[in-house]
Amino acid sequence: MLHYELKIALRKLLKSKLYSSLNIVGLAVGLAACLIIATIVLNDLSYDKQWKNSNLLYKIIGVQSANHGIEETPNVYSGLGPALVRSFPQVKSFCRMEVEQEKIKFDVTKDAVDLHALLAENTIWDMLDFTIIQGNPRQIREGIDNLIITRQLKDEYYKNDNPIGKIIYKIGGNDTTKYLITGVIENIPENTHLRSQVIVLRDYLGNKNSPANKFSGGSSPAVSPQYVLLSPHTNAALFEKKLNTWYKAQCNKALSNNSYHLQPMQDVYLRSNYADPGSVHGNIDTVYVFSLVAALILLVACINYVNLSTAKGIERMREAAVSRVVGAETGHIISRFLLDAMLFFIIAFIIAIGFYSVSVRFVQEYLNNVLPVTLFNSIALFGISFFSLLFVCVVTGLYPAYMLAKIKPVNALKGAVSQKPGMGILKRGLIVTQFAISLVVLIASITINLQSRFLKNADPGYDKNNLLQLGFASWGDKGDDFKKELLRIPGVESATRTNWYPAYAPGIMGIEMKDPRNENEVLHISLIQCDADFPGTLKLHLKSGRFFDPNRPSDATEDSLRYTKVLLSDTYVNIFKDESRLDRPVADYMHIPIGIVKDFHNESFLKREKPFIITAYKDIKWSAMLIRVTPGTNNRVITSLQKLWKQYYPAKTLSFNWVDDLLASEYRKESRLSNIFNIFTSLAILLACLGLFGLVTFTIEKRMKEIGIRKVLGASVASVSGLISKDFLTLLALGILIASPVAWYCLNRWLENYPYRINVYWWIFGLAAILMTVITLATLSFKTIKAAMANPVKSLRSE
Repeated sequence: MLHYELKIALRKLLKSKLYSSLNIVGLAVGLAACLIIATIVLNDLSYDKQWKNSNLLYKIIGVQSANHGIEETPNVYSGLGPALVRSFPQVKSFCRMEVEQEKIKFDVTKDAVDLHALLAENTIWDMLDFTIIQGNPRQIREGIDNLIITRQLKDEYYKNDNPIGKIIYKIGGNDTTKYLITGVIENIPENTHLRSQVIVLRDYLGNKNSPANKFSGGSSPAVSPQYVLLSPHTNAALFEKKLNTWYKAQCNKALSNNSYHLQPMQDVYLRSNYADPGSVHGNIDTVYVFSLVAALILLVACINYVNLSTAKGIERMREAAVSRVVGAETGHIISRFLLDAMLFFIIAFIIAIGFYSVSVRFVQEYLNNVLPVTLFNSIALFGISFFSLLFVCVVTGLYPAYMLAKIKPVNALKGAVSQKPGMGILKRGLIVTQFAISLVVLIASITINLQSRFLKNADPGYDKNNLLQLGFASWGDKGDDFKKELLRIPGVESATRTNWYPAYAPGIMGIEMKDPRNENEVLHISLIQCDADFPGTLKLHLKSGRFFDPNRPSDATEDSLRYTKVLLSDTYVNIFKDESRLDRPVADYMHIPIGIVKDFHNESFLKREKPFIITAYKDIKWSAMLIRVTPGTNNRVITSLQKLWKQYYPAKTLSFNWVDDLLASEYRKESRLSNIFNIFTSLAILLACLGLFGLVTFTIEKRMKEIGIRKVLGASVASVSGLISKDFLTLLALGILIASPVAWYCLNRWLENYPYRINVYWWIFGLAAILMTVITLATLSFKTIKAAMANPVKSLRSE
């Protein structure tokens, strides 16, 4: 019996090629999009869950009430971890570890390669379970940093050789560090925020008296990201309270505003609200947005199926009526129509897998990482996808099947059914929903694009164009001479050595001060150290006073009382009003303000401006460099710069970037969200147009005789086309009315996450409505104009 029913269903599918194609293509596109989004979301949710002790691992986050808000940092006092192990039996182990990008030279005959290195200590083996392939990396070799490479690097550089015991080099600025390879491990999983290709082990614990292990007065000389492993059955929330109570008793009054939060390891990737340049991070809000978009795209595809099935199913009402007359039960008729739906969904699913297999490679290239969980390597994901498909199939196919099965046989055989198939209340509601969803996604796409463009093009307060950045380097005794020769290169307008550059950090260090507006608040003042050419090279704007003068040596040196000349930011002056008097020493902070600069963004536009101080030094041994280049001379300057670098530092690697590229990288997440949303918007509109095209086609087929009569009576092409389009345009107008307030509310809530943001302008809604109307009219006119221009004799021949 099932074989017979399936055979009938296949014949019906092949008989109505247009109807079948529209349904299958719409479902396939919707399912493929959902599978891709589900893969991205599940991979994001899988981060750091593969570790054996992942539910017992926590990252220590420093928390402080500062700058009229809560500030979090992953860099906590390095002696905190050892102190916790000594003081609390609940802490089984700890590890100071972080990810940094390093240039490593495996082969003296080849250039150094950029790798992500996990810098850690030997307690990492207590925290993370790596599979050791070769060597004994648990045993620290003293006197040199130990390097553990992954299988991928071993196969690439030591395929037919034993790497254990080999010496390789880290190249950084003007320094070269030796590493000893002590082991090979299986590739570190991609779905960890500690994603890296090598592990560098440092023996902090070998010298227990080292400053890194000291913790006195609630502080230690250094800071570093730290993780702790708690004992099983430890309540992390209660232990966090106990930790902070203990810390308050340990620290001095100056540190009493500090506290600590234990962030679960599994939350680090998606739920981190602090800057952590080395580690990879996602965003839980993006996961929610993607999940919502996937649901909306699938909903649009299912609405298409329901609408087209209902419209086309009217033709099958006589089939259902005859079945009822000969004794078929309602359940049997419903199951027959559900079998049709299942056939459509299974074919669409197979095609969607084909789309998926092609798309997933592009997605991995775009995201710049391998997706560990895909439809092809995860039985769980495939099973969940397939059974979800069956559920959606049953839910979606049930309404058309039930509607056709409940029609009275007498009415069906007489043809006494609605003369406007598919235009009932539910059908109209589904079409309006489809329009509303497409409009919400379109409005969101326009707004996200505008916000992304705003962040990229916003004025940071300095001239970011034609500004070249050289990476941090130890200049030794050649720094001044190198800079003098650099300034002689045609096209180089100015240059400055600085410990700050755009997209690096707010400053080389910070100063904590009491907020004069609220004694219970602490202000973090960023300190930018540079030479006297800094303001001119960045083209800063002076509000009052003067800039550093390169011809005044006293501007870049301490005076006899050890006071330094400084420039204050506008925000700093507005807060510390008593300290805004220029050329007068400020005894508390040992500086003399000589000028006030208009605020510039020493951080990205994702953070609010904070007060900062700029101080000049003459002889900076370790710093980056910013170079102002004449427009149009970029390539020539870089070529000359590389030659000059080899002349002064022949054994060192030159690292450089354009500042506008560095700033653009700050907003990579927003750019990706914008691009992905553009794709989602296109898919949603495409699906809506496919469904609309099918409905218009079926509507015209049912009204061909009416159109013929109107043509005979003198109706114009425009009037006939407008008659058919009117109902759909009315539904579009309702969709616009529903979508606009929903989109306005959601987008305003989303934009609240940005301290610097655009407004949700009224014209965005107007533009989206116009675009959707044009697309709808184009879809409608393709069939309506053709129908209106058809020869009425053909449609009336049967009368």
